[in-house]
Amino acid sequence: MTETKLYEGDIKELILRKKSSFVPNGMKSTVVFEKTLYASKKDNTKTKIADALIFREDGVIFGIEIKTEYDQLSRLPTKIKNYSLSCDYVYVICHDKHVEKVEQVLSRYKLQHVGIIAYSNFKNRPAMGVYKEPVQSPMNTTQQSLQMLWKMELVKILGPFNHVVPRIDEFKNPEDFVHQRLSRKVGEPKQAYS
Repeated sequence: MTETKLYEGDIKELILRKKSSFVPNGMKSTVVFEKTLYASKKDNTKTKIADALIFREDGVIFGIEIKTEYDQLSRLPTKIKNYSLSCDYVYVICHDKHVEKVEQVLSRYKLQHVGIIAYSNFKNRPAMGVYKEPVQSPMNTTQQSLQMLWKMELVKILGPFNHVVPRIDEFKNPEDFVHQRLSRKVGEPKQAYS
């Protein structure tokens, strides 16, 4: 029997099927594929596309970079740096054959906070297992996370806060309003935004 080749789309389907690996039972979440992670001049990064992002209702953002057995790892460090700036937790989901190389890359570029999930082809379907759990990204800031959201996404996130004063129209700079709201929710101090 010939083994079916697994591509990025198959792994994305796996993420949707196994969303409970990232989200506690009963918690609402949204999975977004191919979302732009904007550059940070301060951290010398370029704009990249995230393979998958999981937005949990508790405000936690997971970033997931997918590396199939056909992918090269040459751009992995720069992509992971972008995820680390925008996401609370970062995973690399990679084929079993890449696990050691991914581990080496993460170590060499001091990205030890990144988790690794390995997958393999089991009866022509991807099966995954956690090789290394992530820890919270030390590089993540609310400001960088905000940059990946569009205006309507921000409005949806901030919708439940409409009854709380001050309102957005009381701020000269709408970004100050968003920073104040999200910093209350996630507990980041206001001075983090300079």
